[in-house]
Amino acid sequence: MNLDNVSIVIRPRNSWEAIDLGFMLAKKWIGKLWCLWLVTGLVAGAVSLILFCGAPAFALLFFWWLKPLYEPFLLYWLSRAVFGEMLLFPAVIKNWRQIILPGLFASLTVQRFSPERSFLMPVRVLEGVTDDAQKQRKAILTRNQSGALWLSIACFAIELLLTVSGIALIYILIPEEVRRTLEYSSPFTFYRLNIVVYMLVVSFVSPLYIAGGFMLYISRRVDLEAWDIEIGFKNMAARVVEKSERRFSKTFTAVFVLLTLFFSSNLSSLQAANIPPPDECKQILQQVLDGDKFGEKKIIYSWELIDKEKEEEDLSWFSKFFEAFFKRIGEMFSGSYDTFKKWTNGLGIVFEILLWLLLGGGLAWLLYRYPRLRHLFARSANGNSQLKKPEPVLFGMAVTPDSLPADIAAECRKLFQAGETRKVLALLYRGTLSRLLHSHDLRVPDSSTEMECDQLVKELRPENEALFFHSLTCSWLNTAYGHFEPVSNLVQDLIDQWSQLYGWSDES
Repeated sequence: MNLDNVSIVIRPRNSWEAIDLGFMLAKKWIGKLWCLWLVTGLVAGAVSLILFCGAPAFALLFFWWLKPLYEPFLLYWLSRAVFGEMLLFPAVIKNWRQIILPGLFASLTVQRFSPERSFLMPVRVLEGVTDDAQKQRKAILTRNQSGALWLSIACFAIELLLTVSGIALIYILIPEEVRRTLEYSSPFTFYRLNIVVYMLVVSFVSPLYIAGGFMLYISRRVDLEAWDIEIGFKNMAARVVEKSERRFSKTFTAVFVLLTLFFSSNLSSLQAANIPPPDECKQILQQVLDGDKFGEKKIIYSWELIDKEKEEEDLSWFSKFFEAFFKRIGEMFSGSYDTFKKWTNGLGIVFEILLWLLLGGGLAWLLYRYPRLRHLFARSANGNSQLKKPEPVLFGMAVTPDSLPADIAAECRKLFQAGETRKVLALLYRGTLSRLLHSHDLRVPDSSTEMECDQLVKELRPENEALFFHSLTCSWLNTAYGHFEPVSNLVQDLIDQWSQLYGWSDES
C-alpha cells in the first residue's frame, strides 16, 4: 500500500473515531459498494431461495451464514479506494480466488461467530498470511482492542431493527383480506417477502460493517507501525530536499568540482604511501603462517536433539485426507485457545445462553409451524376435566345444538327457496360454529372476533374445512355488517359444502 496516495488523514484514532470514519467512507461510496453487493450478495440470496424454496427459514439462515463469502468483495474494493485506486467491478470479480478462497473453510466454521470478523478479515484477504503467522498477526492486532465487538453488536442491532420495522410496515400497508387471501393461495409468500426485506437491509448495513472494521484495522496499524510519523518524516524530507535543491544546487556543484580537481593532483603520492617492498611482504606473510594461531583446530562437543525417523505408513488416499483434515482442525482450535483463553468463563456463559435460546427458538418454531401442537399442549396443561365448556352464545348468536333445527341443510334450502339468503347464511354460520365447538372440540376465546375464529379454524382444522369456513365467514360479514346481498350461486354452493362436511351429523 502506498501511503502517499491515501485519501484519508493518517493519525492516531480511538476505536469510536475509526468506526465513525469507516461509516463516513461507506456513505461516500455507498452507490458503488451497494452495486458491488448486488453483484455478489444478491446472487447468494437467490441461491438460498432456490435451494430452500420450500423452507424459507433455512433459506434465511443459509444466506446469513454465507456472509463471509460475499463481504470480502466489499473489503477488497474499499481497501483499494482508500489508497487512491478506484477499481472497476469486473476487476474485482476477476480476482475472486484471491479474495474468498484463502481461509474460507475457517471463516465459515470456527470463525463464523467471531465478534471481530470485520476487523480481522483484512489479515486473511489483504495480507494473505496463513497458519501460525496469521495467528500471531491476529494476536498482535486484537491486543487491547474492543471496538470490533461493539461494532458487531451495533450492526446486528441495526439489522434487526430495520428488518422488523420493514416487515411490520409491509404488514400494515397490505389490507388484511388481501394478506389472508395470499396466505391461503401461497403459504410461503410472506416468508419469502421477509427474506427479501432482510436482504435489502443487509445490502445497506454490510458496507457500514465492513468499512467500520477496515478503519479499525487501519487505525490499529497506524498505532503499531507509526504510519503518521513515517508520513511526517517523508513530508519533512521532501521539503528539505526541495529547498536545498532550489538554493544550493549550483553552489554544491561548484564546490564539488573544485575539491575533485584539488585532490586528483595528489593521488599518486597517496596511493603508494604505506605499501612495503615485496621482500618485506614475503617475510610478514611467512611469520603469519608460522604462527601458533594460524591453522589451529578445535573440537567442540554439544548436545543436539535428533528426531527419530518416522516409518512411512502405507495409507490410502482416503486415510491421508482425513489425517490432514483433523490435523488442520486441531491447529485451528489450538490457535483459538490462545486467543480466547482469557474469555473462558464469559464464553461458557454466552454459549449456555445461546444453547437455551436455540432450544427455546426451536420449540417456538415447532409450535408455530404445527398449530395442532399448541392445541394439544393447551389441552394437556388445563386437563381434560377442567376444560372450559363451549359458550352457548358466540358473536351474539346462539350456537348450542338445542337452538338449531334438526336438519340444518334442509332448513337452509327452504329459506333459500323463499329468498331469505341472509337467514340462510346466519343459520349456516351458527350451525358450523356449533359443529366446531361441540363435535370437534374447538375452543374459541370469549374475546375473539370472527376473523380470529377464522384463523383458529385454519390452524386446527383440515384445509377443505378451513377454506369453507373462510368463504362462509367473509360472506356472512359482508351481509351482516356490509349489508351486501349475497350471490345466489355462492349461497347454494355453501349449502352443498356444508352438507358434505357436516351433513352426517344431521338428525332426520
